[in-house]
Amino acid sequence: MQTKKKERNSSLELLRILCIILIIMHHYHVHGGFPSPGWENFSIPYTFIQIAGLFGRASCAVFALITGFFLISSNGKNHYRKVVTLIAEVVFYSVVIAFILYIFKLVPLTPKDLIKSFFPLFWNINWYILYYILFYFLVPFINPWLRSMNRKQYTLLVMILFIMYSVIPTIINTWLFSELDFFLVLYIIGGYIKLHIYKKVTYKNQYNLLLGLLSMLCMALITFGLDFGSYMLKSSALVSHLTPIQDIYSVFSLSSAIFIFLYFANLNFTSKFINRISTTVLGIYLIHDNEFLRPYIWEKLSPNIHFMMNPYLHMFLKVSCVFILCILIDLLRQITVGRIFENWFYRNCDNIVAYWKKKAAFILQKMRKDKSESLSEK
Repeated sequence: MQTKKKERNSSLELLRILCIILIIMHHYHVHGGFPSPGWENFSIPYTFIQIAGLFGRASCAVFALITGFFLISSNGKNHYRKVVTLIAEVVFYSVVIAFILYIFKLVPLTPKDLIKSFFPLFWNINWYILYYILFYFLVPFINPWLRSMNRKQYTLLVMILFIMYSVIPTIINTWLFSELDFFLVLYIIGGYIKLHIYKKVTYKNQYNLLLGLLSMLCMALITFGLDFGSYMLKSSALVSHLTPIQDIYSVFSLSSAIFIFLYFANLNFTSKFINRISTTVLGIYLIHDNEFLRPYIWEKLSPNIHFMMNPYLHMFLKVSCVFILCILIDLLRQITVGRIFENWFYRNCDNIVAYWKKKAAFILQKMRKDKSESLSEK
């Protein structure tokens, strides 16, 4: 009797989709050519733009939590397959976008820029993608350490990291660490949720949603309060405190990411449509946040700054168009060059890895032989 293949849970796939939309909204604000927040720039429409794009950084935190949640049980075997296909997608979009922009003269690019596009891991790549790739190589070393801890030890570790990397920087308004450090912290928290909370602690899931929305509301209200306070005082001193409220390490940002993630992790439903769309999330990210394409989208094509005083419809339409067009582009890539590459790679990757392992073993053996011969001569 043939068993029915279990369908993938769509709850976290839906969360990925919602997060990429929030990231696009965030980029609408930060890459739109808008002036820095200050009392002289205060207006209700501009504050709306700030608040609408407020949760993009928290969404990046959610993606790192999801990574830890899924990879904590992994032993790192065959991770090279994921890494290679991911790098191939990154290179594909980097090269294709650069050449399209160059050929149609949409953005002033030099031949040097085109050469750089072939090496996106060294140039023109978002920090999150780079650290995501690098982190795959650390998984075989980190996971055994995390899984060796009991619940009490792991809980204490998470509490210490939360205070060090979120509470203290939020209070003192100073970030002392790197994004790679914080990616590791988020990975550890995601792993903790999987090992010690998910399906092990019973409580009403609505509390997660309530606390997540409450954290987001606090961020929005504080942002409006600092903007409005600066305007009333005719001083921009207050808005200097926006960064520790809005950034990825903020207590409010990290709390909202954790509780919203917990809410979706505890949902359970399946949808082939959602699962299919979620496969395009990385492509959406790579296309719309490409360093060369980014200025064209937000500053040249119906410039965002022109709608600073009436952004509502423009933001909705532009974010929607970017989201939908990127989905269609990535789906097209998947069924054409993506399918060709993956079929070839998965068919030959074991042979490729075996070849290089054999080559490395031969080199090591030769080195040992040469060393022993040199010692014997002495």
